[in-house]
Amino acid sequence: MPASPESSTAPALERGLMILETLQASGPLSLDDLAAKCPIPKSSLLRLLSTLELRNYVQRRESDKKYFNRVSLIIQAPQNRSREEKIQFALESLSRQLGFTTEWYTPRKDHAHLTQRAESRDGDIKIRATLGFQRSWWEELDAVVRIVHAALPLEIEETQIPKFTRYQNGKLISHTSHSYHQAISTIDLDQPVFDAEYNANGIRRMAKGFQDANGKLLGILAVPMHFQPDADARMPEYLKTLQQCSHDLQTQLLQSP
Repeated sequence: MPASPESSTAPALERGLMILETLQASGPLSLDDLAAKCPIPKSSLLRLLSTLELRNYVQRRESDKKYFNRVSLIIQAPQNRSREEKIQFALESLSRQLGFTTEWYTPRKDHAHLTQRAESRDGDIKIRATLGFQRSWWEELDAVVRIVHAALPLEIEETQIPKFTRYQNGKLISHTSHSYHQAISTIDLDQPVFDAEYNANGIRRMAKGFQDANGKLLGILAVPMHFQPDADARMPEYLKTLQQCSHDLQTQLLQSP
């Protein structure tokens, strides 16, 4: 749960921003659900929502009495920042919008190296992959690794394919030649990729690859997502948000010195 707004020097402003960020990350919420996610007394929450409604930042649907955002909060990195700083700004902005931890993987000789990340607001969800984690290209083909296989000229022999694994009906199984080539050939590097199933840690990732002007793979932005009851229904929304963030970051990275 987010820290109490009372720790801020401007608690009313902090509360208003917390409401907007929560609605942006979660989608439409009832008053009770919003109160459960924000450490704000319900009486104060109602006053803040009324003010946000008057400013046209928030609207309450008559059909189900749920509140939803009419604005999007986007933080952009200044153009004079380093590439690493621009990536970090994007990770933090995307994490706020989605409510999930975000990661940046840098391609190495035989693995994707987790070099940057931004933490989710939900401190109860622990992502095991920490900074320095090495995601091998030769084992489980999750969203991150599939982008690597599609982007790099890897020389894969048919005898190697059974070493590549995937989750099917909750079990980790080996790829067949057909399933491997289908998993890689269907990837469009201009679009995000996502895992259809959760792994053994209850996580599935969506990811987007980044290339320089010459088509060289610069890195991969990934979002490890824990289970939510409406996860599949919200996947198109998540992918759209990731794509927009990736487009903005790609533009900034191509402008980097």
